[in-house]
Amino acid sequence: MRYSPTSIPAPSAERAAAERAGASALSEVAAARGIGGATSSLAVLSAAVVTLAVCAAPLVGAIAVAGCATTTAARVEGPAGIRGVQARGAAIYTIPAEGGVLLVDTGADEAALRALIGQREVLAVLVTSGRPERTALASLLPSVPFLVARQDVPAVKNAVGHAAPRIVVPVESGEPQSKGGRVARAIRLPGAGPGATAWLVDGVLFGGEAFERRSDGALALASWFTGSDEEAAHAALARLAFYDFDILLAADGRVDDAKEKVGALAAR
Repeated sequence: MRYSPTSIPAPSAERAAAERAGASALSEVAAARGIGGATSSLAVLSAAVVTLAVCAAPLVGAIAVAGCATTTAARVEGPAGIRGVQARGAAIYTIPAEGGVLLVDTGADEAALRALIGQREVLAVLVTSGRPERTALASLLPSVPFLVARQDVPAVKNAVGHAAPRIVVPVESGEPQSKGGRVARAIRLPGAGPGATAWLVDGVLFGGEAFERRSDGALALASWFTGSDEEAAHAALARLAFYDFDILLAADGRVDDAKEKVGALAAR
């Protein structure tokens, strides 16, 4: 089936001015830290907290929001154009592809989502779990397919507190999905729900809520990940050893040398 990609409409010059202001603030922090532009390695600007002011435009299939929405978000810059925003305790990411971007979760912060996507086309949403905040803004992307682990399809289709995605595509663990010249592979990681999923794209693992960074930068498992079935959790971690990845992008930022660190967690 062929899907028509959708972008979130950008409202006039007011939106553009707001985005320029946010980008300028981010650039100043990056310059102060000595972080380059397109040639830099993956850099999480954990201190680059900017206020994004985004004015909403009427959206197809969604209720127009009057005025401007603002949010405070930490920006992430990754290799090959991968970008992310941490807002309201969760992170969402865009992965550049032919003709647009792949989006990892929608989050629940509309201003952050709009600022991250801009005028780019969203080709698909890679959903990391059936928890409500992962698809909370599905109504803004009515014609975009949401790729969801088969076990979490009921939870996503029967969303509580927000509109469910119109197009839900069930996927199986280990199954590659090709969108816009990119291949994204779903890897099931039981935890936040029966279908909690990490997505692997070109050596970058988007780990959803399965992992967290400690204050000292070390990698740890989220407390809920092993709470219900520790044996199943460690078996899921062991499966990651069969995949090649160098960087983990978790709900709270980036971890380098990720495969080695995930392997150490699995061995405990």
